[in-house]
Amino acid sequence: MAEESVDLRKKRAKSSTLPEELEKLAEDKDELVRFYLAGNTNTPISLLEKLAQDEDEDVRSCVAGNTNTPVSLLEKLVEDEDEIVRSDVAGNANTPAPVLEKLAEDEDEKVRFYLAGNVNTPVSVLEKLAKDKAKDVRVYVAENANTPVSVLEKLAKDKAKDVRIAVAENANTPVSVLGEISKKILIKIKSRLIAGWIAEFSGEECKKIKAYCNNEANNEDIDFFFGGPQQEKLVQNVLEDEYWDMYERSLEDFAIWGYCPLPNSEYSDATIEVKLASNVITDDWEKITIKKKVVKTSEWKKMYRGNDAIAYSYGYISDDEHDSVFSFDEISDFDVSNLSLIVVTNEFYEYEYIEGVQYLKNDGEILNADFEDEDFEGDYFDTLYFET
Repeated sequence: MAEESVDLRKKRAKSSTLPEELEKLAEDKDELVRFYLAGNTNTPISLLEKLAQDEDEDVRSCVAGNTNTPVSLLEKLVEDEDEIVRSDVAGNANTPAPVLEKLAEDEDEKVRFYLAGNVNTPVSVLEKLAKDKAKDVRVYVAENANTPVSVLEKLAKDKAKDVRIAVAENANTPVSVLGEISKKILIKIKSRLIAGWIAEFSGEECKKIKAYCNNEANNEDIDFFFGGPQQEKLVQNVLEDEYWDMYERSLEDFAIWGYCPLPNSEYSDATIEVKLASNVITDDWEKITIKKKVVKTSEWKKMYRGNDAIAYSYGYISDDEHDSVFSFDEISDFDVSNLSLIVVTNEFYEYEYIEGVQYLKNDGEILNADFEDEDFEGDYFDTLYFET
C-alpha cells in the first residue's frame, strides 16, 4: 500500500481525536506533521510530554502554546534554550504566575513581548515591563486589558508615539489621561510598506562585472546579475572583495530610507485616518493635499558624465498591511486642508511611496510630522537594471 501523503497526515494531525492515530502521528518523520499534532487540543498529555522533547524547536513551541499543555510541562518548557518556545510559554493563558514572573527576566525581547500581551500576566510583571527598553514590549503593556490605570498614566507620557497611541486605544484609559494624549494630531495610514536600496558599480568594479557577464561560460545576463542578498556572495567573488556590503555601498540619495507606506499599488489598498482628540476628522484621501516629488535616474547619470557605471535597485515589500502613524504636537486651529502627503515617484523603482507628512501653518511655517519606522518582513521585488 502506498504511503499516505504528508498533506493528509498533517490534516489528521490537526484535528484527529483517535488515541491510536495520534500516537502513530507522534512518530512521524515529517516535522510539520508533529508540529500540527503538538497544537492539537485533543493530543493526550503523554504525547505532549514526548513532543516537548522534540528536536525541532517549532514542534516544542507548539506544545508550549497548546492550551491543554499541563502546568508541569510549561514549567519545564520555560527552561528551553530556544526563544520561540519560551515566547509561546509566555503567551499561553494557562501559564502560572510564578512562571510568568520568571519570564519577565528573559533576555530575549520576543519573550517579553508575548508576556506583555498575555491577559493573565500579573500586574506586578506589567508594571516592570512598562519600563522595558524595547518599545514593542511597552506597546503590548499599553494594549493589555489588565494593565492598571496607574501604569497607563505613566505610559501616556512615553517617549515612543506608538506606546502613547496604544494607551489611547485601551478601553480602560480614563478620560483625564486621554485628554493629555489627544492633543496630538495623528495620521494613520494602513498599507503595505516598502524599503529599497541602489547597488552601484563604477570604474574597475563596473568593468569586472561586465567582463563576467560577457563571458558565455558564466551564463549570466547583466540585467539580472544582482538582485539582493542572494547575490551578495557572487558580487564579492567577481569583485574579489570579500568585504563588499550591499547596504553599506547603497547610494544614499536614491535609496528608500526607512519603511515607507505605499499609497496605492498592486500590493496595497491603503486607507487613511486623520484624528484629533481621538476623533476621526477625515478618512478621505481627496481631502488631503498630495505633494509629488520626483527622483530622476538622470541625476545619477550626471554624476559620471559619460563614464561607465551600472546600478541595480532592489528592496522588499511587506507581506501584510501595517499601521504607519505620523503625528504632530498640538496645532491650534488645525485645518485638514493644510495637511500634505509627500508622495515620491522614484525612477529607480516601480512604486510610489509616502516619504512624509507636512502641515502648513497660517503664518507660512511648514511642520514635518514625527514618524517612527517599523521593521517588517516581506518579499523582495524584481530588480531593475540601469546604466549610464
